[in-house]
This record gives sequence, C-alpha cells and structure tokens, in this order.
Amino acid sequence: MDEKQIARINELAKLKKERRLTNAEVKEQQNLREKYLKNIRKNMETQLKQAGHTKRPDCQCGCQNIKNKTIL
Repeated sequence: MDEKQIARINELAKLKKERRLTNAEVKEQQNLREKYLKNIRKNMETQLKQAGHTKRPDCQCGCQNIKNKTIL
C-alpha cells in the first residue's frame, strides 16, 4: 500500500467527520481499509515467522478451532 492510498484513507476519515459520505466514498473507504488491514496482517505474519513463531496445529487448548465454537 502506497502513501497516496493511506492519505486517501485519512482524507475519507476526515470527510466522514465533517459530512455524510456518498455511497461511492463508503465503498472506496471499505476497500482501502481492507487492503490496509491485509497489508498489516501480512507484515505481522512475516515478522512472526522471522522471529521463529509458527502456528501450532497440535495445540490442545482449542485456540486453533475457536472459529468453530459457539460462544454462549
């Protein structure tokens, strides 16, 4: 993600505080935020791998299957 896209995210956030965004602006903001978050996740995953951390599929606590559990 380049600086121009980040600047646009900030510009849309500022506009949202000043007025209601158009449907096109809302969609653009959502798309840019998703790209931004994907980039952050990718960078974090890379940093964790370089630090020697890996997923533990054999973990007994169930943390790998948390999405499949129902929270009451």
